[in-house]
Amino acid sequence: MCSSDLSPVLLGFDVRRMTTGQIVADKAARNGGKVFLTYTPDGRTFTYDDVHRISNQVGNGLLKHGIQHGEKVGVLLENCPEQVLLYCGLGKIGAVAAPVNTAARGLLLQYFLDHSDSVALVTSFDLLDRFVPVRGELPKIRRVYLVSPTADELAQAAQMLAPLPVHDFGAFASEPDMVPPIEVSFRDPAFIFYTSGTTGPSKGILYTHAKTWQGVLGNMETYGHRETDVIYVCLQIGRA
Repeated sequence: MCSSDLSPVLLGFDVRRMTTGQIVADKAARNGGKVFLTYTPDGRTFTYDDVHRISNQVGNGLLKHGIQHGEKVGVLLENCPEQVLLYCGLGKIGAVAAPVNTAARGLLLQYFLDHSDSVALVTSFDLLDRFVPVRGELPKIRRVYLVSPTADELAQAAQMLAPLPVHDFGAFASEPDMVPPIEVSFRDPAFIFYTSGTTGPSKGILYTHAKTWQGVLGNMETYGHRETDVIYVCLQIGRA
């Protein structure tokens, strides 16, 4: 069978449209003001429109800071809405998310960030002490973003990491909210997920946009999820 004989349709979806940017935009157009995410620790809610708009701002902010299509960004975060918004924003500019187990430290954390070729790190002030001891061994990292830091924490982080630029992730709220002007293909990498490393060094598994969303669709079909369902996420996003 030649490639032209293969159907581009998977579970009713055109695989060629299975990019994060296209899917988020489509769902925002369909669902608009419906709640997409509720963060139970502080009660914040985000509609489909919110996720589309804010992830556009995140993507545009990252572009302004020089994060390019195909570049990798390390993510060391506990569960929080900003993690979802970051993944959507990275997807919209064709950058690749490299989630790291929050238990990683020392040589293991250094390995994850170096092996993934991460050029930036998104983390929190509470987890910054994991990065500080190994930052000198990670010359490819050009910037650090902190989620929800206080003014004092941002100042402390800037002093600890100087001359490495440190930014408040929340500052992306001032960026334009139009769709980033980057062409992204369903074949482009979207994530690097690391294995548990039980038989040797953890391996980085590269997921394309289409593979990522194929997994989502597969779960929906397997578990019978419907649009009225509410899914409780209690496990760490991105952990091996």
